[in-house]
Amino acid sequence: MAVMRTARIGAARPQKTPLQRGAKTIAMLALAGVGKCGMTLLQRTDPWPVSRQAGRLMRAIGPRLRSDYVARSNLRAAFPEKSPAEIDVIVNGVWNNVGRVLAEFGCLDRLWDYEPGQERGGRIVIENDSAQRLDALRAQSRPALFFSAHTGNWEILPRAIEAFGFRLCTLYKSSGYAATDDLIRKARGRSVEMIPASAGALHRVRTALRAGSGLALHIDQYDPSGIEVQFFGRPCRTNPTLAWAARAFEYPLHAARVIRLPDERFKIEVTDALAAPRDGQGRVDIAGTMQMATGVLENWIREYPDQWLWVHRRWR
Repeated sequence: MAVMRTARIGAARPQKTPLQRGAKTIAMLALAGVGKCGMTLLQRTDPWPVSRQAGRLMRAIGPRLRSDYVARSNLRAAFPEKSPAEIDVIVNGVWNNVGRVLAEFGCLDRLWDYEPGQERGGRIVIENDSAQRLDALRAQSRPALFFSAHTGNWEILPRAIEAFGFRLCTLYKSSGYAATDDLIRKARGRSVEMIPASAGALHRVRTALRAGSGLALHIDQYDPSGIEVQFFGRPCRTNPTLAWAARAFEYPLHAARVIRLPDERFKIEVTDALAAPRDGQGRVDIAGTMQMATGVLENWIREYPDQWLWVHRRWR
């Protein structure tokens, strides 16, 4: 039942005044226009200098934003053993990564240069073990469930799964503006069905899975109506749609991530199928599965802490 509550998140939010709604509309339309122009420009130029400059810009701007305080508070709580200097280094890397992801979002097609069957692309690296797992899933003609976190350049991951012939659906938080949402869908891939996390979302996910689509979700964001898990030793809430799908469909469950390498390449890793915990009746345990998946992400974030989105208020 916890899953069903996710579709009603917006119901309790305070209503904005007409002036506030008008200002937001203008801002979102402007953002969509700027984003479309930016994507057009990035398609015509070398994306890497732009990405590097965006990283430098965010390293300069980020510390002046309130999100910088959120990131530092999160890091001090997650890594109490780290010194202020070590926290500074991580936060600097976080802002660099955020800037680069924003710049690279407009040219994902140009970043992708991997073809199945090769261990190394130019910019994209998928080592043999991960590639073989994806090949095996494709050979079985069976959908799969993938979960990940906002780490490295997370926007590349759907392209990787798509390249191996998978159909996917995913949930996303709609901006409420068609122009902005169209921009997001265009950037994220042609065979990825983007389902807004709103009323009716779960019905659409269920329909897609029954039709043979896989599911890919980022599970590292706070969900006020989700279930409680422990993350870096602290309780937080997460959306249980992943575990619900594992229980309902018994599809293979895999973790996947993108690592930003220092030489402007990306490494994509996909785990073996993970065994979801079961309850006394033999069904996938919802809370246990979400805790298991959250634990996988925590280990990954500990490995590359400067590549995760610490600016998000994961704990409330």
